[in-house]
Amino acid sequence: MAPPGGQNSPAFLQWTAVGFGLWLLFAVVATWESRRRKKKLPVEQRVDVLREELRTGTPNARGHIRVDPVGYPGISVSQAEDVAREEGFLRQSQGAKGQWLFYRVGTQPGSSTGIDVRGGPAPEVVRESAAARRVAEEFRTQDGFDPLDETTLATAEKELRTARARSDRATVRCALALLGWVFAEILARFAWGEWPLYAAFQICAATLLIVGVRMLIRARRLRAEGRRKDGVVLAAYRDTVAAQADEKKSRREPE
Repeated sequence: MAPPGGQNSPAFLQWTAVGFGLWLLFAVVATWESRRRKKKLPVEQRVDVLREELRTGTPNARGHIRVDPVGYPGISVSQAEDVAREEGFLRQSQGAKGQWLFYRVGTQPGSSTGIDVRGGPAPEVVRESAAARRVAEEFRTQDGFDPLDETTLATAEKELRTARARSDRATVRCALALLGWVFAEILARFAWGEWPLYAAFQICAATLLIVGVRMLIRARRLRAEGRRKDGVVLAAYRDTVAAQADEKKSRREPE
């Protein structure tokens, strides 16, 4: 006796493939549009965009700010390195796989003890700017913390790094659970008509789906908590860096 529902149908796999294809198409179109807009900019503006990406970008789990050179035509590797050096970054050439990998001076990319999550120059360098000090004073008065205090920044980095690691582990568990759910559903289709096996595979699939959804929710919650608790400190630090950059720019303009 077969379970209710009639003939075995792979419709759920077809809809999964269609959804994945649409997502992939959207990602490709979005990437192409972003590169097209950058190619229309003059080289000087592309340099400013690169500088802004380095200044405000958040390094990945290995401490790198990844930049796709295809999006910056007309800018050579040496020019990109010069811009990065001005912003307090160095370029890693090994293992780049066609990308530009920048890491902050004084950090060890790929090291569990040197992963950088804030980017930008050291606080003592930013503190030399009067504009940055004014912004930091506003945060001290309004929010009760100093974004240029090394201890405050180090604590925020450590806690945000921990939240990221826990979120990444939850994401991996989510992926494994959803993969198991797909296989369990496939096995349940093959067991169509065999009630004990079908019921066992469906229970397993339902359990894995619940676990996957819970892990996804947990990963998103950990990321959100990290941004809410410690991201504000790093965002304030980036505001001071932006104030420093604006001050430098205003000094260069009259020249």
